[in-house]
Amino acid sequence: PGAVIITYGEMAEAAMKAAKELLLEEEIVVDIVVLTMISPVDYNQLMRYVGESKYVFTLEEGTRRACWGAEIVSGLCEMNSNCKYFRIAAEDCVISCNKLEEKFILPDAERVIKIIKGVIYGTY
Repeated sequence: PGAVIITYGEMAEAAMKAAKELLLEEEIVVDIVVLTMISPVDYNQLMRYVGESKYVFTLEEGTRRACWGAEIVSGLCEMNSNCKYFRIAAEDCVISCNKLEEKFILPDAERVIKIIKGVIYGTY
């Protein structure tokens, strides 16, 4: 089954790394939609990109609570309730400026891979 990652900014790099590894290692095709503007969002256009994908993921640096990904999922669910939507975000804590701590808080390609595989294989 195919998946779509909707993201923006620097998270696009993590999305691309994850998509490449998922394709090579698991034969899971992942399309990536990188929004150049996070607000306002044209949900009609976004639905065209999402298409008939069974799994849609948002990927962001913000935390899971009250965040951009929640808004995207909400808007897409209003248009298509048959799809399964998942959010990949930073841990729910203060996001540190310390590069070492950031590595444990912000999502990276490895976390994206783990979550997508878990969702598709039913272990998440």
